[in-house]
Amino acid sequence: MEISRVSIVWVEILSVEEGLETGFAEGAGYRVLADGKAGLLVGGPFIEVRDARKTCLLSAHDSGAVAEEIRRRLVTAS
Repeated sequence: MEISRVSIVWVEILSVEEGLETGFAEGAGYRVLADGKAGLLVGGPFIEVRDARKTCLLSAHDSGAVAEEIRRRLVTAS
């Protein structure tokens, strides 16, 4: 049973940024946030992935490394 799903197509990604840590105010799990952003959060560091339609915040233990890996893959996918 699928409750929610967020898809981001590689070739449609416009930017990937390392974010500050999320905490109690953002909650945990799937969240619809201000400015039309969606979050898949467990608390702690995250990355922000943006395409033309949406911005997603994704929890990542080592957000800097994850952001760099996504950027690297974007270059090779182009």
